[in-house]
Amino acid sequence: MRRIFVMIWIMTMFVISWAVVSLSHKAKDLQQENLALNHSIQQKQENIHVLHAEWSLLNNPTRLAKLSHEYLPKLRAPDNSDYLDIIR
Repeated sequence: MRRIFVMIWIMTMFVISWAVVSLSHKAKDLQQENLALNHSIQQKQENIHVLHAEWSLLNNPTRLAKLSHEYLPKLRAPDNSDYLDIIR
């Protein structure tokens, strides 16, 4: 009877040890995945910051006015007579 009890106790300890090691490895893998995701998020946030800066530079009204005068010299703001010509 005592041998059976000892064998069951040893098997129980083996299963518990295996479960602890397994959970430890799973936690370590999840921690590494979390670090990789955080790094990826940080890189994407930095890229978004750079894109916002570029967008602000490209949409500068002074720059756009200069480019429009350079590449669209005949473009002008419509006046009232232009609207009347469209209606008729």
